[in-house]
Formats: sequence, structure tokens, C-alpha cells
Amino acid sequence: MSLLGVASFLVLGGLLVLKRSGFQSVPVFLERLFPAKIYRQKSFVVDGLMFGTNKCISLFLLSFVFWGPGEIYEFLPHAAGSKGVSDSTIGLLFGQSFIAGGVLLVTNDFFRFFSHWLRHRLPSFWAFHKVHHSALTLSPFTGGRSHPLELIFLYSFVFLGQFLTLALLVVSGVPVEIGVGSWIIVYSLNDIFNNFRHSHIYISFGPVLSYIFVSPAMHQIHHSTMAAHQGKNFGFIFSFWDAFFGTLYVPEREQSLQLGIREDDASEGLVNYGDLIRQPIQKVLRAQS
Repeated sequence: MSLLGVASFLVLGGLLVLKRSGFQSVPVFLERLFPAKIYRQKSFVVDGLMFGTNKCISLFLLSFVFWGPGEIYEFLPHAAGSKGVSDSTIGLLFGQSFIAGGVLLVTNDFFRFFSHWLRHRLPSFWAFHKVHHSALTLSPFTGGRSHPLELIFLYSFVFLGQFLTLALLVVSGVPVEIGVGSWIIVYSLNDIFNNFRHSHIYISFGPVLSYIFVSPAMHQIHHSTMAAHQGKNFGFIFSFWDAFFGTLYVPEREQSLQLGIREDDASEGLVNYGDLIRQPIQKVLRAQS
């Protein structure tokens, strides 16, 4: 969650609250935007701790482990045999930006979808992803509630797919500046969407658009413990991946959801920060021994 993500949640979330409930007073408005039943829960505190930990790890990985946009900017022109941006017309540049952004958006979402699907299907991966699903409430910080080792896997998987896509675009003739710029825009859009996916604010895209785009309401279903909601809605932006894999669930109306995980040990050991870090590693090691 970046400053852009925070600002988008405050502005768009605030407008939605005002539209649905009207304005009575500042305390009432703040309670509806930040309900005490969510933001005073221990689950939210753990969300914040995990978010802070993973934010530090993310900065480290992007700076020292993986190539960032700067390094990609330096490498791809050489790989493509390019010497920089040609004297293209503004219309051509706009077209290339549109195509590059669209391709990166679709491929980014597919790699995120597929990695998410794997983390639910493979027991060793689920042991770590269960940390995210152990949240009993949803807030924008819940998006950062992931085990650090899961974060490394996600960055590796998604970044590889994005790098290959970006390389193919540049080799195909798209100026590297446009490719990298489109990549940054894609990640910014993901950041904005992520805050509403993990929140108490119900936002549905209706019966038609929900078969194309994943609404926040659909991802909230993904966190539900109801049997009918299990193994549904793995997508992040586009829902047609779920439709293809047979995992799509489109809610017809707002529902009262119980969040968390359905297993017998759901509430045992997955409530404290230290346990969330330690237990998945112990479980995987025991399974390997």
C-alpha cells in the first residue's frame, strides 16, 4: 500500500460512505469509514505488523535482489538492439503505450491469478498463504498480511512473468521507456484495487461486468468461511481467469460473511505475530521429515 493507495481509499471510500449513508457528523463519518469493530481488533493489529514487516522486505528485494525499473531500463535496450526512443509521432507513441499497458495488465493479472491458485492447491504453499486467510477482519492493511517467504515466492513468480513480457514488447519494437512507464502504471492500478478488495466496503460491478472484472465484493467472498465460497475468486483484476478455471463466484447481493479459515486449527496459533511467522515454517519442515 503506497501513498497513492492510501489517498485513493480515503477519497473514494469516503465518497462511497457519504453516498450511501449521507453526512451526519465527523465522528459518524469516521466510524463508517473506519469501523471500531474492525480497527480495534487484534487481527487488525497483526495486519499492521505484517504489513510493516513485508514493506521493509519488499524494499530490500526490489533494491538488492531483483532488478527494478532502472536496471530493466538499462538492460532491455541492449537486449533489443535499441538505441533509445525513435522519432515516433505522438499518435504512434500513444498507441504503443496503450498496447504495452494492456498486454502488461493482462499478463500481470494472469501470473498473479495462477500463483494465487497454486498457493491454495499445493499444501506447502497453503501453509504459508494461510497466514493471509487467518485474518478475521478486512482492512487495507490485510493486503500486506502475508508470510515473508510467501512474499518472496510471489515477487519471484510475478516478476519473472512481467520481465519476460516487457522484454518481448521491447524486442517487438516498443520503446523501453514506454514499456517501463506502462509497467509502473499497472502496479499503481493494482495498488488502488488492493485496498478496496481488502476492506469492509461492499462494491459490486453488477451481473455483467463481474464476469470480466473482479469487484471488491468478489474478493471478500474469497475470504469467507462458507462452504459455497471455498476455492472461489482467485483473480485480482480480471474475472475471466476464474471463469475459465471454474472458480468464479459472483454474489448477487451483499452478504454477512464470517472471515478466516475453516480448518480445525484456524484459531490455534494463527493470531499472534510470532506464531504467524514461525508455524508455517515448522509445518512444512515436519511434512518434509
